[in-house]
Amino acid sequence: MTHAALPGETYVIVAPPRSASTALARILWHHPAIRFYAHEPYGAVYHQGAGPDAAEEALDQAADLGVTIGGKPAGARGLVVKEMTFQVGGAFPELAARTTWPVIFNVRDPRLCVASRMAMRRKQGLPEVFPVNESGWPDLAEQIGWCRDEGVPYRVVDATELRQHPQVIAPLVLEALGLEFNDSVLCWTPVKSETVQAVAAQDHWYERVLSADRIEAAVEPIPELASFPAQLRDHVEWCCERYRMFLTDPHVIRAGFVEDEVRG
Repeated sequence: MTHAALPGETYVIVAPPRSASTALARILWHHPAIRFYAHEPYGAVYHQGAGPDAAEEALDQAADLGVTIGGKPAGARGLVVKEMTFQVGGAFPELAARTTWPVIFNVRDPRLCVASRMAMRRKQGLPEVFPVNESGWPDLAEQIGWCRDEGVPYRVVDATELRQHPQVIAPLVLEALGLEFNDSVLCWTPVKSETVQAVAAQDHWYERVLSADRIEAAVEPIPELASFPAQLRDHVEWCCERYRMFLTDPHVIRAGFVEDEVRG
């Protein structure tokens, strides 16, 4: 970004991988107050062993949505930062300090997250079993716990409810961030995968959501726990226990329509 177009307010989304967090970010992209987007600035730090300066550089080089999707008013200066829990890891307090608004933790049933990550790795020709920290849930638990201990404001958004009831959840998310809701944030302009500036040859992981013109309903069947490889099964069960706990958090944003489904 140029010095003539430095960002104003910063909004932070943190999530385990494959939690539909980019879809949530896309809603914010189309808000008239938002101009810039930084996609996983800590990706190079985690995947490539880069120093902390790499994250700073990625934040300084946030994508200009005025160019990517167009239609931005002259006063738009907001910056959206979307990051994976396990990538930012112990640097989370520094990331959280960049915003004066609640950190948005985006979650999704871990069985869907892990199964999706396994499938994407298979497409890449990689082993489907990955280090359990890369589920993102251990770091998620620590980061939410840190926010509670330090009195840092946060909200929890469940991807299933967002995708099933965007007209209900999206306004509540924007309200938490001090932004007004307009139906236009739910109508998207498809963009190229380069917009996310992914590392480790992962641009294609985002092609589906970046080519969409609206948020897609959640129709994926939830895999049975027994379907996961033995190396991941206990961890997935642990993640599911945390997921159920997070859905009872007093700071969760709920539509109130799918409570029985997500707790089952």
